[in-house]
Amino acid sequence: MRILHTSDWHLGQNFMGKSRQAEHQALIAWLLEQVQVHAVDAVLIAGDVFDTGTPPSYAREMYGDLVVRLHEAGVALLLLGGNHDSVATLRESSGLLARLSTHVYPAASAPASHVRVLPRRATEKHDPLQPGCIVCAIPFIRPRDVVTSEFGQSAQDRQQQLLEAIRQYYDHVYQAACAERDRIEQQTGERLPIIATGHLTTVGRAAASPCARST
Repeated sequence: MRILHTSDWHLGQNFMGKSRQAEHQALIAWLLEQVQVHAVDAVLIAGDVFDTGTPPSYAREMYGDLVVRLHEAGVALLLLGGNHDSVATLRESSGLLARLSTHVYPAASAPASHVRVLPRRATEKHDPLQPGCIVCAIPFIRPRDVVTSEFGQSAQDRQQQLLEAIRQYYDHVYQAACAERDRIEQQTGERLPIIATGHLTTVGRAAASPCARST
């Protein structure tokens, strides 16, 4: 099973007053080439496919073209919502995209619903798809998705509550993936690998000194 993992494309972004459209078009062309060269089975985009919740039409068109090209190649696409993405924008076409081998996870919901079995790429067009791996697909988790504020909480208490809720959420998705792996193993005798991918903010990270070196 070969996975191409990427994230944070920010389609539709202007940087320093200049459009990144040509850059993004070159990226997608390169990605499609790598998919063919390396016989990639699935592509994972772990959040922030768009730069804003209202991406320009050309960015949506690039996104749609990627979906179609990967589907034609027999390659699955799994896409997570990031903090820049609009949940509504990603969700509006998710049902249609599922028909094109693309699975979109706009926002956190029931943990078990974020477990996805991805197939291996078929060698022939009409060959039945075979499961290749199990993915814990976790989009950006907003506080309202997992915690309820309590009266009198300090900012530090709220942050700790959120961190613990996110940790538990990831653990619940993983446990659901383990259960799915056991179920498939009982049916097929094959034990699939589990891949976890998510879009999240790192809290409490300390930057290393520019003069630091490992020994």
